[in-house]
Amino acid sequence: VTDEELQRCIGHALSNLSVHETSRTQIGEGGGIHLMVSLCFLGNNEDLTQGLAALRTFAAIPLYRRAIVEAGGLGPLSLALSMVDNNCSIQGACILACSLSLQEQNKIDMFKSSTIEILVGLLASNKDPIVRRHASRAVANCCENKYLSKPKVKPTTICIFLLSSPCITTLQGLRLKN
Repeated sequence: VTDEELQRCIGHALSNLSVHETSRTQIGEGGGIHLMVSLCFLGNNEDLTQGLAALRTFAAIPLYRRAIVEAGGLGPLSLALSMVDNNCSIQGACILACSLSLQEQNKIDMFKSSTIEILVGLLASNKDPIVRRHASRAVANCCENKYLSKPKVKPTTICIFLLSSPCITTLQGLRLKN
């Protein structure tokens, strides 16, 4: 058994165990989030999808949102958002991005990385309503950050994409400024 195979088995086992709330708490407190992020980087789409699915369960708990980003979770998130041939992974990644964008420091990190730019690109190119709904919510959440003085993406640019979207009701929190 190679180290990569062992890591994959451990990652998949932890991912499956994280479905249960009690196990999720133990895994989160025991450093399992780092293992979930490393599972995403093992090189195939199945590992990426499985790792992101586990991270989504952790991101549902506010306590773990920052830990996911600190463990390097924006890397696999951006990778999954960029997968043009796998809309299921893109949907899951957008849901994860939306959850992560609820934490203030994560918003700043999402602007510093390519995550927000990729999300805005998805709003322009992807017609899937689930993708558009969660991508627009994530972007809107990030635009609410009071610590950002000059964001990379202007709210008016985002609104052009959103106003052409059937998901216009997802504009919650986006403050239009002149």
